[in-house]
Amino acid sequence: MNAMNLIHTLFNWTLEVSLRASLLAGAVLLIQAALRGHLPARWRYALWLPVLLVLILPALPGSRWSAENVLTNNAPALGVAPAMEVESAAPMIVSENIALSQSVTDWAKLAGISWAMGTLAMLGLGLTSYHGALRRFQRLAVQPSASLLATVRALSITTGLRRAPALIVSHGVKSPAVAGVLRPVLLLPAAFERAFTPEEARLVLKHELMHLKRHDLQVNAVVCLLQAMHWFNPALWFAAARVRADRESACDAQVLASDQADCRNDYGHALLKVQTECCPGGLSLGLVGAIGSARLMRSRITAILNYRRSHPVMGVFAGALIGLLSLVGATRAETTAPAFEIGQTSFPFGDSIHIVSVQRDADFITVHGDYELVSQPKASLALFITTHDDRKTKVDPRQHLEVEKGKGTFTLVHPAPVPGMPHVTFYSLSTKGQPGKSFGGVYFGTKEEAESSKRMSLSQYKVNKAPALDSYAGLSTSNCVLGQTLFPFGDSIQITSVEGTAESLTVSGTYDLMSEEDAALTLYITAIDKAHAKSKSDPRQRLEVKKGKGTFTLVHPALVPGMPHLTFYSTGEANHGHPFGGVYFGTQAMADTSKRMKLDYAQK
Repeated sequence: MNAMNLIHTLFNWTLEVSLRASLLAGAVLLIQAALRGHLPARWRYALWLPVLLVLILPALPGSRWSAENVLTNNAPALGVAPAMEVESAAPMIVSENIALSQSVTDWAKLAGISWAMGTLAMLGLGLTSYHGALRRFQRLAVQPSASLLATVRALSITTGLRRAPALIVSHGVKSPAVAGVLRPVLLLPAAFERAFTPEEARLVLKHELMHLKRHDLQVNAVVCLLQAMHWFNPALWFAAARVRADRESACDAQVLASDQADCRNDYGHALLKVQTECCPGGLSLGLVGAIGSARLMRSRITAILNYRRSHPVMGVFAGALIGLLSLVGATRAETTAPAFEIGQTSFPFGDSIHIVSVQRDADFITVHGDYELVSQPKASLALFITTHDDRKTKVDPRQHLEVEKGKGTFTLVHPAPVPGMPHVTFYSLSTKGQPGKSFGGVYFGTKEEAESSKRMSLSQYKVNKAPALDSYAGLSTSNCVLGQTLFPFGDSIQITSVEGTAESLTVSGTYDLMSEEDAALTLYITAIDKAHAKSKSDPRQRLEVKKGKGTFTLVHPALVPGMPHLTFYSTGEANHGHPFGGVYFGTQAMADTSKRMKLDYAQK
């Protein structure tokens, strides 16, 4: 996947999760407001976990309790067109759709580039500010006293840290704070020991060390990164501010809970001194400290003075609430879409499209997979639907992806799917607004849609074909042609090298086995006459393979006239020796002959 395709994919994902996380953050704020005064501070902070999950996870699990089930419950069911005979060559898609897709994609690319530049600018600004502040602190640092070093070491032990953090006492530090994700540093103002009584200093230091114990620096780094990615969403900026406020309150509560004596008055006075005698200077991204806005500080001090240990039942209730929020807001709707099958497939030799997963509902078809492009330096990879009545379908920039020669992955989305035959197809790049020509693709869908596609003529795909050969001698990667192909959904065999001589045929490539735990990958020749129906066998013709991806090299000796093919055979007890998917190849004549065969035997 090239850089532009990666930006496009990340931008689409960011937009989707940004909206979902904003709605979930609103739900968290409503719950916090409804339970104000009853929900302990540590659990108020933990309520933000489902929001972080939505923003971090690349894909959300499905659940019958997802809020999407309610929102899409009344959506109309997707109709499936009945199978129909197609006698003549049918266009893959009307040309207007391709041209419009390309013009819309330009705007999508512009939006994606703007988002990426904004994200990089935010990250650059934050990192520059952070490292600049640390350099300033070190430049203005003073030697900490022996008693302060001893206090920090002793408190680190009582707090439960494995080792004390590095200590910087500096005239540049305006407020006590901790910094550093991997190697934490405790930052203190130069006047720290003069400004606080020993008990107040102990509580302020304990607060900062408690941040390290709770791994708040790591969480804060993730929040900063998410803010940079969602710089365009003010709702998530507000949510990030609330996360930091709840983090400080949760840390306060943990400091009070870990002390045997009642230290609420001393702790409140210490925070007031932090607020009145210290003020933040410049950006402080990456720093976690005790200071905050005056309103936040008043709220924290009120909570400290009214602090009481929470009942264990409240923990159970809050945990159940977090689980419910995750189940409802951090999951996708559980789909009941029908199983999908691969229909007709045709590619120039060396090209391939492997569909990994399909999600389909009344609003979208989303297809994930990988591709290999060999026959052209660049192409357009598109998801379209061939309709039975030449109906024009809606166009979305996510239907189209520009790819370069080589291997890559793709995610394509088709809006408002209509009855027809969906397919992922290579198109040559258009010039001056003219739609490109399709030169290879794969149909898929329900069983009816897949069967309907197999009755289509794909004569428009017959490009870059090699001339027919009289024998296997001289057959090579450059002049080999792919014939009929049939696989269960998820399986594939990709030929990368062919070498034929008068004595043997050697084929190398890669495979992907998903439908069975293991199988036999074989190289055989379907003879064109009974006289050659049985040929010599060689151990090099067969390879035992396991579920997953792998490579192969197979050799067939004693060549006979016919159609060579690579085929998966079942090795299980129920269907031992049953072929369930494969690809024919060879000369042009061999490939064309294979396309007239019926492969009903391979239907599982």
